[in-house]
Amino acid sequence: RGQGDISAVGFEEEEMLVADRQDRVTSYTIDGLSSQESLSPGGTGMQKAWRYGIQPLYSVFPKPGEFYKVVTHLSSSNDSQTNRDVDLTLQDVEPNPWSPLVSGLAFMGVMLGLACLVFARTDY
Repeated sequence: RGQGDISAVGFEEEEMLVADRQDRVTSYTIDGLSSQESLSPGGTGMQKAWRYGIQPLYSVFPKPGEFYKVVTHLSSSNDSQTNRDVDLTLQDVEPNPWSPLVSGLAFMGVMLGLACLVFARTDY
């Protein structure tokens, strides 16, 4: 649980403690790796809005700031995976340079479909 956000792991006698999602600690048995107990504070309204509202929307919506990866891939003679100067934030380069374009086109298609549905049902 929470494999993408694990920030720390600790071991005690017969259990493993895993910290994830910045504020949750879960204890697992070492033998079967079954979850025993999970401790997490309730959080403020702002933290809940971030976790359940803003963060999922950010992962779904297209990121126009990443379109430079597509342009760099098209304009360079070598692959962007071998060119470490492409990504100035020192993050791992995605293996598929077309992913920002695909997500942007999918988002545009969904929004145009919703707009057509709204205009078809609205009587002006």
